[in-house]
Amino acid sequence: DALLVHPLIVRLPKDGQARIRVGTLSPSVTTEEAYRVEFKELPDRTPAANGQVRMLTNVSVPVFVQPANAKSNLSMTVGGIDTKTLDLAFRNDGTGFAPPAPAKLRILDANNRPLHDGDATTVYVLAGAQAPMHAQVPASVCARAASVELTIGNAKPLVAAIAPGVRRCVR
Repeated sequence: DALLVHPLIVRLPKDGQARIRVGTLSPSVTTEEAYRVEFKELPDRTPAANGQVRMLTNVSVPVFVQPANAKSNLSMTVGGIDTKTLDLAFRNDGTGFAPPAPAKLRILDANNRPLHDGDATTVYVLAGAQAPMHAQVPASVCARAASVELTIGNAKPLVAAIAPGVRRCVR
């Protein structure tokens, strides 16, 4: 109800284009808002030829409305670790989305010594949302892993403890 789409009905010529305008009715946006605009092809009035099936197009397009100076604010928790995979969960408490980004993953033991260093790509996280991420890890780190550091670009690393209850180190 807070999104305006104009025009509501568009006629496209064969191999043609059309311009649709999308706007918000909210006078001030304090956190990112996400919507979907659905475009549905309507059947024309000419009947299909005998033995033919008419296929109609349906397209769903995401629309994001952000406040001025929107920023993401990610936090991370460890959902589990086993002999192959580290399961992370990201939460974005910021006012804007966090895009996928290259990152450095480090798993540390209880004395903060590195057990594993690797590359990862973070996932897309909408403002106010959570998203899972999975990373491949060597089997040898599972039993001794105490915490995870994830550094995205030049930002301060995200750090999360690995609770004993999330370990599944049996081969």
